[in-house]
Amino acid sequence: RSRTAEGPRQGPVRRIRSSGPVGLTDGASVVERHRNQEIGMFTCGGFRQGAGRSLTSSRRMEGESKLVREVEELRARTAQMEKTLRWWSDCTANWRDKWTKVRVERNKAVEEAREMRREADKLELERDRVREQNERLRMDVRELRLRL
Repeated sequence: RSRTAEGPRQGPVRRIRSSGPVGLTDGASVVERHRNQEIGMFTCGGFRQGAGRSLTSSRRMEGESKLVREVEELRARTAQMEKTLRWWSDCTANWRDKWTKVRVERNKAVEEAREMRREADKLELERDRVREQNERLRMDVRELRLRL
């Protein structure tokens, strides 16, 4: 029981021994390391060599098998996370590629529209110039007709 507002904890203090976080080692070396640590812990009374499977030994085996299962589960979860990460990476690469093409196409269309607008402006100026020239020529024709 932990300490609460009721008062201090009752009973003996339990110490938890930890080997720290599991690194990038394989399960067999982790199990071996734990076995070596526990042999050192239990030589003072709780575990006697050659006495067959004691309660402590079976607990240790259960703990080791639990540790191996946890390592296998972590490996499976890691593999799944790597697959998911690859999938998202491919997805974002495809998205980036698609939108890069769309952006290039859009920029090309914008430039094409600008070019067409420039051409339309040039044609409009040419049309106005031709209209003025046509008007002048018509006036010249009228004047010539009046003189005759």
